[in-house]
Amino acid sequence: FRVFMDGFERQKNRILELLGQGGKTIDELVSISPFYNNRFMDKIIQNVFEENMSLKNLEILMEEKRVYEMNGRYIPS
Repeated sequence: FRVFMDGFERQKNRILELLGQGGKTIDELVSISPFYNNRFMDKIIQNVFEENMSLKNLEILMEEKRVYEMNGRYIPS
């Protein structure tokens, strides 16, 4: 179970790392493909998955006060 939970922490940390100091928009994160590394043949499906995964992780990071949103950019606190 711990290994399973560690996966969620790795995902949050990956998103946090990609935001950098200036932050990123959701479109910028999706184009980086942090979860699927551009492995899908169908980029439309990949982008939907990337967006959903990124937004969920950003939501959690905002609840934890590690990220805030300003003018469509997600910025580390």
